[in-house]
Amino acid sequence: IDATAFSAYLQSHPSGLKVLGLADDRPIVVRNVAREAVQSALELAQSMHAYVFVDLPRYVDEVTQATVEMASHVVLVAEQTVPALRDAKRLLAYLTKEAGIQRERIIVVINRYDANAEVQFGDVSAALGSEGLMCIPSDWQLVSACVNSGTLVVEQEPHSHVAAALEELERRLTGQAGTADSGLLARALKSLRQRVTR
Repeated sequence: IDATAFSAYLQSHPSGLKVLGLADDRPIVVRNVAREAVQSALELAQSMHAYVFVDLPRYVDEVTQATVEMASHVVLVAEQTVPALRDAKRLLAYLTKEAGIQRERIIVVINRYDANAEVQFGDVSAALGSEGLMCIPSDWQLVSACVNSGTLVVEQEPHSHVAAALEELERRLTGQAGTADSGLLARALKSLRQRVTR
């Protein structure tokens, strides 16, 4: 497959984000996806776009292994609960010890962070370490409104705490900060994060 054929499978968003997804709701059987095919698709996507994001499941197989090996950064998203932190700790250990991913390439994001929750930031830091750790604050009303209306958080509330946290994530991923009006990656990240915070 070449760039022209690959582009035909992409769906475009007005923000400039392009998504490679299924045209229908048929499930994909992962065991039928070859590691080499994943690598080829990612290499092609990287040659066509400045940034490529891959939304992976929380289990490890040939597809996820091939993807994380090629990634410049791995964003490990967890929630502020004891079971979620235990799962994130196991996955973090696998990425660093088994998959050989350097710790500085991993950004741990606590999604829907609530400063008043029973599990405090210190507990999170003790479980996962403080390196690369950041939080996306909980704002159910804002995020759910954006999800339901199909709008971006940065457009709905560009000065919100959620928008600020996502721009910090952009800075960590790219080394530069965008603005609410002009940061394409910031808008794309906010669009992707809406799915996570549902």
